[in-house]
Amino acid sequence: MNPNNVIMESNNQEKLTILWVCNAPYGRACELLGINHAQSGSWISATSEELMSIKGVKLCIATATPLVSKLTRILDKNICYIFIPGETERGKRSSSVTRNNWQRLISLVQPDIIQVWGTEFSNGLDVISQNDD
Repeated sequence: MNPNNVIMESNNQEKLTILWVCNAPYGRACELLGINHAQSGSWISATSEELMSIKGVKLCIATATPLVSKLTRILDKNICYIFIPGETERGKRSSSVTRNNWQRLISLVQPDIIQVWGTEFSNGLDVISQNDD
C-alpha cells in the first residue's frame, strides 16, 4: 500500500476493506434491526456516508447485539452491516462465544483496516485480541 495515499486506484479496481467495530447499533443499523435510533452516534452515519463517496472503499460496520441469534450480514447502500450475537459491556471481557464470533467475523471480512469506535467497551478488546496484525 502506498504510504502517502490510503486509497490507490488501480486497473484491477482493488478495494480497501475497512471494518468499523462499534459498541452498539447506530443510525441505519438500528433501522435494519427494527429498533429505535440511539441518542448518540449520528457522526458515525455522517462519516460512513462521506467515506463511501471515495472510490475503492468497502465499508463493514459491525457490532455485537443480543437482537440476533447468529452472525447476520446485511448489505445496504453499499455498506455491509454485520451483527454478531452477544453483549457489549464496559470494562468487562465478553464471553468466549462472543470473542469467537469476532474472530469468525474478522476471518470473513478480511479487513485491511480495523477502526474501533467506543474503545471503553468489550468489543474493542475482543477484536484487538483476535488480530495480531
